[in-house]
Amino acid sequence: MELLEYYHAEIQTLYNLSASAASPYGGWLQPGSDDWKELIDPYLTSLTYFLATRHLSSIRTDVESHVNSNLESEGYNALSLAELTGSTLTGDVARILEKVERPYQPDSPDAILATSMVSHGVDVDRFNAMIFYGMPRQNAEYIQASSRVGRTHVGLVLMCLHPVRERDQSHYNYFVKFHQFLGQLVEPVAINRWSKFSIERTLPGLFMGVLLQLLANNSGEANPNRYYMVDIIKKKISTGEITPDQFAPLLKEACRVTQPA
Repeated sequence: MELLEYYHAEIQTLYNLSASAASPYGGWLQPGSDDWKELIDPYLTSLTYFLATRHLSSIRTDVESHVNSNLESEGYNALSLAELTGSTLTGDVARILEKVERPYQPDSPDAILATSMVSHGVDVDRFNAMIFYGMPRQNAEYIQASSRVGRTHVGLVLMCLHPVRERDQSHYNYFVKFHQFLGQLVEPVAINRWSKFSIERTLPGLFMGVLLQLLANNSGEANPNRYYMVDIIKKKISTGEITPDQFAPLLKEACRVTQPA
């Protein structure tokens, strides 16, 4: 919460520097000029990543009640918030991203509060400042989420580790070493197409898909949900209404099984 407050106070200060002010970082760009504002613009909107929606909701309440009042009392603008979570409607997601993609406007959100849904397919050049509220549970997720920033401009990622969680403590103690070997620490996928037990793990799901989606919906019964009942299925098998021939061709096609020559 404090990180959001400090970051936006500083970025608003830089953006609003007058033309007579000296550049705090040196260089040839003059504060207050169009080039100066163009340089700061990609950092006006922050992206905060949360491990769970309940954490997001809690921080949002704190920002709206505490952070915004602090900013306004110090002469800064209150933060306009937007959420990108799994429960955000598709139309709202498109509307928010459309606002963020264009140069900052009065109706643009200042801070985006998001969950893992931003890790894939959210490619916005104006996301260049990101705060992690805790370390993601998987290293692959950390890599994916942190790559949302710095796509065109230099990205800034701030990690707010939880002092009580043992995993976060470990990341803090071995932060540099962890990032040196980050690529090697990506967890293996649960299953790949050539793994030894892939058939055993995937066949039950495929079988139930054929039964509950294809056979049930094409059975002509008034209530296809009867196919969810074990006793009904046993009866249909005993009467010959359900046979292996209804499953085998589809399962072979799904698994790319061919008959030996």
